[in-house]
Amino acid sequence: MNKTIVISIVLSGLLLTSCLKKVAEKPPCFDDVSYSQFIKPEIIDQYCIACHGETPAGNTVMLTTHELVSQNASAILTTISLDSVDALSMPYFQSNLNDTLIEDFRCWLNQGKLNN
Repeated sequence: MNKTIVISIVLSGLLLTSCLKKVAEKPPCFDDVSYSQFIKPEIIDQYCIACHGETPAGNTVMLTTHELVSQNASAILTTISLDSVDALSMPYFQSNLNDTLIEDFRCWLNQGKLNN
């Protein structure tokens, strides 16, 4: 009887701890992320502007100015953060951006989407 109780307690503990989702903490933003030196050339120009330029390819989202990128920043962060390669993730049907680029975009957004 005692053995059964001990085994039950151990199994319950294992079950409870295995159900906990491990959430990685987001690293803090140590430096200001510059729109003109990083966001525009390294993210927008490299991965977005081909489809979201002067003549958007089948969509109405244009990302040609700081104001337009700022207005769409939350949606951009959502779509570049998706863990898939499909019509919902961006860049469209391409490999996801690396975590560093996504985190830098998140930092820029959280720092107020400055036009710096």
